[in-house]
Amino acid sequence: ADKLRTLEPVEKITFGFVLSSLFYHFTGAGLMGLFLAVPQINFYAHGTFLTSAHAHLALFGVFGFLALGFSLRIIAINTKPTKEFFHYTYLAVALLNLGLLIMGIALGLAGIVQTYLWRVAGWEFMEVAQVIRPYLLLRAIGGLILTAGDLLLCCTMAVLIWKNKTHFFQIPP
Repeated sequence: ADKLRTLEPVEKITFGFVLSSLFYHFTGAGLMGLFLAVPQINFYAHGTFLTSAHAHLALFGVFGFLALGFSLRIIAINTKPTKEFFHYTYLAVALLNLGLLIMGIALGLAGIVQTYLWRVAGWEFMEVAQVIRPYLLLRAIGGLILTAGDLLLCCTMAVLIWKNKTHFFQIPP
């Protein structure tokens, strides 16, 4: 805990991105991937929103957060970030995580309901689509939150690069 307090703000944000990536790797790729790989479950769940929940958490959760974290670290090496930059970046990380969690949970719930009603209970596809519509609305809200975090992060990084454009494209000694 003491070593975390002595980290620079850029290192704390990068560490936050890496921790987020590890969390989604464990939940999205690990737990959900293992769950969906069981043949008896995959027989019913393949091609439903459970697969989409797994894909969102595993792909963006793992690789997206790693790419954003390392991009931020590389940009911060060649620039002088301000305290305002770090406040916006912390908010962006929180929005990205909140949005992805809402999306993953909503898609997972929609997938469970869809799998049971469509594949087990034998409902028609369009009847099931009407039932899971609220979950998909919640997924869209999560997507909007994630997009807001992404735009905030991209804008803060673009402003940082623009303010330091003379130093950004030089190779550090």
